[in-house]
Amino acid sequence: MNELLVRNLVCLTDYNYELALEMPTIDSEAVEALRVQDDIVFKLTDNEGNEFYSASIYDPEYEARQFLYDVNYDNTGYIVFGLNSSAVLKEILSKKTETAWVLVVEKDRALIKKLLEEIDLTPYLENRLQRLVFIYGDQDRMEGFFDQFLHSIVGYYFLQAEVVRTYPTYRLQQDEYQWCFETVVDKIRKNMINLGNSLEDSQKGIYNELQNIKHVLRNKRFKQLENKFEGVPIICVASGPSLDKQLPLLKEVQGRALIISAESAFRVLLKNGITPDALCILERGEASYDLSLKGIDIPMETVLFGLTLIDPRIGDQWPGHQIPVFKTNVSHSRLLSDAFGDFGTMYSGNSVAHMNFNLASYLGGNPIIFIGQDLAYAEDGKTHSKHSFYDKDEVEKLDDRYKRIIKQSLEDTGELFNKEVYVDGYYGGKVRSRELWRQFLTWFIHLLKEARKENSLYINATEGGADIPGMVKMPFKEAIGQYCHQRVTSIAETVDQVPMESIEISDKLQLFVEYMHDLTSRMKRFSKDSELNLQYIEDFQPGDGSNGGMQSLKLARILKLTDSILQGLIADPFGSFYFSPLIANYHVKVNRISRITTTERIELILKHQNYLLVKIVEGESVLQKILSVGLTDVIEEFGYTEDDFTLPDQEVHDYLEDA
Repeated sequence: MNELLVRNLVCLTDYNYELALEMPTIDSEAVEALRVQDDIVFKLTDNEGNEFYSASIYDPEYEARQFLYDVNYDNTGYIVFGLNSSAVLKEILSKKTETAWVLVVEKDRALIKKLLEEIDLTPYLENRLQRLVFIYGDQDRMEGFFDQFLHSIVGYYFLQAEVVRTYPTYRLQQDEYQWCFETVVDKIRKNMINLGNSLEDSQKGIYNELQNIKHVLRNKRFKQLENKFEGVPIICVASGPSLDKQLPLLKEVQGRALIISAESAFRVLLKNGITPDALCILERGEASYDLSLKGIDIPMETVLFGLTLIDPRIGDQWPGHQIPVFKTNVSHSRLLSDAFGDFGTMYSGNSVAHMNFNLASYLGGNPIIFIGQDLAYAEDGKTHSKHSFYDKDEVEKLDDRYKRIIKQSLEDTGELFNKEVYVDGYYGGKVRSRELWRQFLTWFIHLLKEARKENSLYINATEGGADIPGMVKMPFKEAIGQYCHQRVTSIAETVDQVPMESIEISDKLQLFVEYMHDLTSRMKRFSKDSELNLQYIEDFQPGDGSNGGMQSLKLARILKLTDSILQGLIADPFGSFYFSPLIANYHVKVNRISRITTTERIELILKHQNYLLVKIVEGESVLQKILSVGLTDVIEEFGYTEDDFTLPDQEVHDYLEDA
């Protein structure tokens, strides 16, 4: 193997291990590289058979500097689409901060190998953090690479990233590189969405979840219903504007298919004499109860599938069966489910329509038929069914608070997710949508791909709105005629027949107490370390030049402890969930500063660290109170006292006093 190639690979082994293993199988002999001074450019052939050079054959270094002129080298993430010359990569590697990541997306492995055989990158890589990653392969493999890096701890570094697309990607495999570009952008946006809204939002969800534990332990388990409706047609109902024209057919097909309603479609169905078999609710806010359920007669035949973090008033007042669902993609929910012994979890996606689909798939439904799934404006500008609380006539009936919230949610305020966009339409052409709905559409495509089983059939019978790749378009009447012939057993009837699993409540509560103790102890340690570092920051005097060596040591101690706290939180399954909005906010602010080169930068970094650490302490304090109240409420709900349960070293009441 080429000696220079080996030296380069030694500096890339941490995150390019597969590439290193594949090197002997990659033929780079056919790659024509032209050396220009200390760099190389490639002679390539475009899609029409025309030869061209990937970069300047006169001065690629000058061209690279001009090409990257506006790049902010204080960023901590760089994504380069296509190798055009070694000069571009060297320019980025020489000017970026040491902690910054560089992802190079190159479809042709042979170009990567030729680069590493011809150009010595060790001056930029040796004895430094390994932060250069080459991404290559087919779409499935590349998407796996993107997920590995962007949906992990590394993803925080790409909250503020530079994206560079080189000249050859516009002449070679343009569609593939465009797909890569759109996929990366979507994954960064999704990563931002999944960071959560705020500590307060997470606190509300945790409080709700603890208040809903009584419903978890008193109802049948979600996992008891897995594949109970294999091969049964299931209709997923969302509240898009096209729903109105489908209501007469939906009413007619009741009993010959299961009907799963999204939260916002529930009132619409009931007003039109349709009783859904199931209602899905995933939001933690009060609006789910106030807007969707308050003041209506809920049919006994409708089974509630609510995430465990929804408003506890919903479960308290639900008249029929309810099946609490732990959310796989929220750490607190998943950990609680594990603590109780796996009651069944589900990935609910980012909208209730996603949850509808995942529930239908979990139940084993086939085909799964979608109506009201517009994800776009109607031609007359409507966003939802005329009887939903989003409709302008219905909005006017609400109190001022909800009226304002709903109107603002649908206005183009200039914020990213409210911006107007255009997507492919159900009947072809482009239809008007919003960025948020486009994100939901992207998630739908992903979910369809992940959930698909052999012979699965997903039918888009919306007859309007956006096209959803992965679904077969079919008129609703035709779908009913082909697949909905026989009477089906309702979900409520099936739940009636499922036996209530025998569990010893005291044993479950003991596991719950142990989980809560371990959780609060871990979070308390992070808070104590944060308090200590706040004291270090208070004692630090950055402008004092009389004892520079000592001040440097003190600064290093502060930065190291903050980094240790962050690494610990990110590695902790609960901490990474609970504090993720705070950590993301910190990264975005500090990324702009990056290098510590002046007293002003030191002061600014310490200002942001001080804010972060104060919020960690405050967030932990509020969390302790929520967990303490929740634990007490759950124990007393089942007739126990704190003294009935023991912790490894102390009684529960001692722990609660300390909390």
